[in-house]
This record gives sequence, structure tokens and C-alpha cells, in this order.
Amino acid sequence: GNSDRANKAWLLFKYLLTNREKAVSADIIIDNFWPDLDPISAKQALYTCIHRLRSMLEPNRSRYESPRYIITQGGFYQLNPEANYWLDADIFETLCERASECMKTDSSQAAELFVEALSLYKGDYLSEHMYEDWVQAAQCHY
Repeated sequence: GNSDRANKAWLLFKYLLTNREKAVSADIIIDNFWPDLDPISAKQALYTCIHRLRSMLEPNRSRYESPRYIITQGGFYQLNPEANYWLDADIFETLCERASECMKTDSSQAAELFVEALSLYKGDYLSEHMYEDWVQAAQCHY
């Protein structure tokens, strides 16, 4: 139903967010989301899901405006790196990297940075989708 399609759109958003550093091909997305559909149906499902996701993220965008958050180029999809957003996982990673650097020279500063990073930690990354292969890979990273 409608809520299943909305859930699939949000899951696709989480996938693009997880892979925000790169553009992902339609084929790879289809392999992850619609592996059992024939190629034509799978592509249609992807286009419909991307359209639904864009509508959810930008409900007031006219069809003549370029999407701000989910961009497409040559059959590849990506979260727009120019979009105005911040992600707690990025901040967490930056704080951990800075803390690790500080360990060499200023252990109390390092401890403060680790405490700040820990305050962002809310459990395993996307734990509600822990059985998805792409989520497991991200969980191992963090």
C-alpha cells in the first residue's frame, strides 16, 4: 500500500545518505531494492520511488525546478553534496578523528572530543534495518 511505498522511499533515502560520498548507479540500487523484479519493472519501481522521495523531501517544488536533495546524472543517483544538511554520523566521525589526532599531544582535549562524539552515539547505525547488507557494511565502519 501507500505506507509500504513511503517506507521504501525513506529506505532509499537512508541508502543514498549512507552512500553520500559517491553517485550510485541505478543498477546497484535496483540490485539492493528490487532484485526479484524483471529489469523493466525494476527501473519503473526505481523511477517511481525516486519521484516519491523527491516529493516527500521537497513537497512544494515545482516540476520545472531542479531537485535540491536527490540528483541524477547519467543513470547515477546521489544525495546532492551541495544541499544544506548535516549528518550526525559525519560529525561523530570528524570528532573521533580529531580526538585520535589529539591523543598524541593533549589527552584531556582528546577525552573531551571523545565525550562529545559519544553524546551523538545513539546505538548501531540504522539498527532498524540491520539485516540489509549495505547497513551491515556501514555499521562495521562506524
